[in-house]
Amino acid sequence: GILSELTNLVRASQNITSLQRSSVQALSVTVHPSNGEMLLFPWKRGKNELVSEFNESLQVFESVRQTVWNCFNEFDWLQCLVEIYNSEEDSNLTKVSVLRVILQMVRVARDAMDQVLPHKAAMGLLLSLVRSEDNVICSLSLQILTHLLKQLSASRRKIELDIDSDSILEKFERNYSHNEGQLLGMSVCCFLAEVVQAANLKNYESMLKKFTTSHTLRQLAEFLAVKTYNRQEELKRVEGSGYGCVFMGFLDGPVLLLQRLLGKFISLGMQTEFIEAVKDSGVHEVLVVTVNSLNPRSELSPKGLVSLLTFVHDAIFSELKPLLQKMIQEGCIRTLSGLLKEAQLQSINEWPVMCGGGPNAVGLIIAQILRIFNLPYTIQSFYKEMELFNREFAICDIVTTTLHTMKYLSKEHLSIALSLLARMVLTTDGAKPFAQQFMHSGGMNIVSKYNLLSSENPSYLIVDTLSLISQLARLSKDNYESIHSSNIYQSLKKLIDHSDSAVRSKVCNLIGNICRHSSFFYDLLMDHGLIQAAINCCRDPDRNTRKFACFAVGNAGFHNSKLYEVLRP
Repeated sequence: GILSELTNLVRASQNITSLQRSSVQALSVTVHPSNGEMLLFPWKRGKNELVSEFNESLQVFESVRQTVWNCFNEFDWLQCLVEIYNSEEDSNLTKVSVLRVILQMVRVARDAMDQVLPHKAAMGLLLSLVRSEDNVICSLSLQILTHLLKQLSASRRKIELDIDSDSILEKFERNYSHNEGQLLGMSVCCFLAEVVQAANLKNYESMLKKFTTSHTLRQLAEFLAVKTYNRQEELKRVEGSGYGCVFMGFLDGPVLLLQRLLGKFISLGMQTEFIEAVKDSGVHEVLVVTVNSLNPRSELSPKGLVSLLTFVHDAIFSELKPLLQKMIQEGCIRTLSGLLKEAQLQSINEWPVMCGGGPNAVGLIIAQILRIFNLPYTIQSFYKEMELFNREFAICDIVTTTLHTMKYLSKEHLSIALSLLARMVLTTDGAKPFAQQFMHSGGMNIVSKYNLLSSENPSYLIVDTLSLISQLARLSKDNYESIHSSNIYQSLKKLIDHSDSAVRSKVCNLIGNICRHSSFFYDLLMDHGLIQAAINCCRDPDRNTRKFACFAVGNAGFHNSKLYEVLRP
């Protein structure tokens, strides 16, 4: 076909011809189109027919790039492209086309890395172009190197590239505030995010140290906040239009860089220094504005949002208190709860996987938001903020929202939702009707639906589930019927002999609370051997288990004499 003919025309001859240059330009337009309308990001809207149509055509688009890659594998395509690049003196069109083709080949085929890295001519060209004064050419070379670093990290291979990370950061510092330098600033951030992960460039420590100063982070904050022109449209010059769905958002790289920096400083035990610099720079304030202003024309893709949410969680966990306070003041909790609504999740779910959407993105976004919502309950110094969070949670009915999102969570993330539900229910009072919201939304159904009391689950998941049910039983006898309908007796019989004493004590506590208000459960507990099991736990080696076992046995004999015989010494 025509793609095969075009790739054959690229083959180097003794002298590079205009036909070869034209062929590269045609291939570039084919695999890396940079014109045309692009789909808007899936924020604050439901499903979109245009996205569905794109997904239906996606296999065709991918096959185009794959076909070119297959044809390239028949000859030394990298050498040919390098020679074509070097033959062009008058115009950048051919040079840009060469780099766009290489970028898409690196992106479409993981084994492209194994061809590019050992190729002296190709790597020599790419490394030299990092110093180019042309912003588009420099940006393209950085994006190619970014993908190579990403694949190297994934393969756990260590190859040191001959690039000075300090000089790359200086490019950002020189260009971040100018419209014509914004594209290069974005590419530098993408590249440095991978450098932070790989830690294998010259002057890496020096570059890292600069990010503990408010000066460098203030520049990054200003870059994040710039809204002088359509940067998402400008992004097409480097990333292309993706046949109508762009691969990333303009801010994905800068936000990922922040997330990676915080993760690196946490691993080095230097997070306090970094958090102070973040606080002084105002980065946290810009991020709150970014979240609150999410809309289809935003500069953040779903994968960019995951990075932002991860940074927010880790920063608050590292006690960046002003960030949490700013989120409450600016209504960010309501914005985040809005992202958990069904229509919004469906919109993210249909967004192409290759562009950061799909089921995995939905699960990660839910998990990160719920992790943030869990924070005020886990950090003692945030006690005052917890009350404000609870008020927002009650208004937004986060209990019902969380229950509805659980169907999207992977098994490993279910515990995040359970932890939040348990903590909210445990703080129930007149102003925070979390238990009532849980029951009205059929919350007890999740116990059997997700097999939450399986003895094979992690202990912390079992303990949170038992705590939640126990609190419901303690609060009101009106909850007894729903607890009974969930048919947890066989699970409790297994768990009361669990190897973890925290689980055993929680089972005993639950038995005590379901006997608190009436004799409703007496016969059921007797029939399933749970009264005798609780009696046995009065001799448990664990102090807490003994205490709650005595509580259970005491309540089992309180309302009538039905259980006296089994309780007799």
